[in-house]
Amino acid sequence: MKPFLAPRCIFQNLAGRLREGRPSTFVILGDSISAGASATAREALPPYSPTWAELFADKVRHGSSAPVRLKNYSLGGMDSAWGRTYAPFFFRTSPPDLLIAGFGMNDRRRYTPDQFQENIASIIAAARAANPLCAVILISSMRNNPLCGDQEHLDQFRQALKSLEKDGIRVADMTAVTDRLLQRKTYFDLTGNGVNHPNDYLIRWYAETIFNAFNH
Repeated sequence: MKPFLAPRCIFQNLAGRLREGRPSTFVILGDSISAGASATAREALPPYSPTWAELFADKVRHGSSAPVRLKNYSLGGMDSAWGRTYAPFFFRTSPPDLLIAGFGMNDRRRYTPDQFQENIASIIAAARAANPLCAVILISSMRNNPLCGDQEHLDQFRQALKSLEKDGIRVADMTAVTDRLLQRKTYFDLTGNGVNHPNDYLIRWYAETIFNAFNH
């Protein structure tokens, strides 16, 4: 029988694993943003900056001697329903100690906020079926360029994620981060494709925001 742990202690449990040097598995599940699209290292272009997932994992490793195994199953063009369908298979293959789920950009014209929330809740349930002590970070998506698509659902999706923020589940609010940055910058300052992929600059904001949620 797997050990019981009060939900509010799930992140503390993971922090304890890392302090003790025990191996941990971090699983990333999301769309092209989570896959690292437009990161210069992934595109084989200078300055060869890593994806946010790699930057985040490196920050965790830097503060711990524990081995961190990073498994990124994210895929460009996918949405939360795809994640819901394949999550049980991914998590059986790699039971996560930490799940980071990043969907929303491709869900905007496909699902209602309620459907989006249901898909994300099912992904979390699959992770907890594989490991009841799995800590979860949900990423609310960056803003897309409004000239290239509506943004209506992104705020509603963020609220849907925040309503799940309990029992060892935290939200990394990149929607709010992008809003703050856009007060001084343009989409072309933040994106690698001018539309909906973060460039190296915004990728570092992703890594920092997720790390802050991890250490909250």
